[in-house]
Amino acid sequence: MNYKQLMESVRVTQDIRDSTYKCWWQAIRPIADIPVSATDKMFVTRYWKSQLKPIGNCSPETLRRRLSLLSGIWAMANEEDILDTQNFWYHSSKKIKINRDLNAERMGMEYPVRPFEFYKPYHQDPIFLAIWYHGFRVGEIAGLLNREIVFNSDLPYFQIKDNDNRLIKRMATRQVPIHPEFYPYVGMLTTDFTRYPGKNWSQKFNEVMELPRKEAAHSIRHNWSTRARSAGLQDSMISKLMGHKVGGMTARYGTWTLEDKFKAIKQIRR
Repeated sequence: MNYKQLMESVRVTQDIRDSTYKCWWQAIRPIADIPVSATDKMFVTRYWKSQLKPIGNCSPETLRRRLSLLSGIWAMANEEDILDTQNFWYHSSKKIKINRDLNAERMGMEYPVRPFEFYKPYHQDPIFLAIWYHGFRVGEIAGLLNREIVFNSDLPYFQIKDNDNRLIKRMATRQVPIHPEFYPYVGMLTTDFTRYPGKNWSQKFNEVMELPRKEAAHSIRHNWSTRARSAGLQDSMISKLMGHKVGGMTARYGTWTLEDKFKAIKQIRR
């Protein structure tokens, strides 16, 4: 049995999402045709050294995730009696050093809060306006299908979920009411059917706006979050609208209805 066959065997026994399977394949691709019987400590070490930059294409963060996935696949194979051998992938991710200061800097990056007038070339662009009024990720709105714009409801809304055109994070699945000021532009939305919805739009956006190197189209989403706080929205509501995991156990109790979301999103202005 090689690694690809191992992955497929485990998949049959597990209820996993397509997005998880995609991540599994990214981790296994470099060793797909190698027999699992060849796995030992040296094999695992050679794997991560060959994949880590500058030799490979993986950043330390990405490689740690892939090693954890491989460990998880192996553990599930043992549980299902597909394998009965030592998990050499276990703890392997701890050998990958991450620049914690750099990682914290990335996570805490603050983008300039630019006014609406700054984006004048995009004032009629439906993708830009959808992000500006709703805080979407670029890929979410660029990959939106027509059937995910719901009008047969008291409050029209976007249904953000996995579809045939793009996968999203589990926490990102949500209903987002359409901002009243966006109504005239809903019919202008078209679906990007490329492999990475929104990527082409983002690249063109950065070129047209001549943004600094570290600033990107994603900064519009950060801008929305800042304006939402300024409008008085609670962080738990902002998280629900943006598709972020709500922090704190208390914040996870109760439900924000579509009406609650609509009342909140109406408060966000240009």
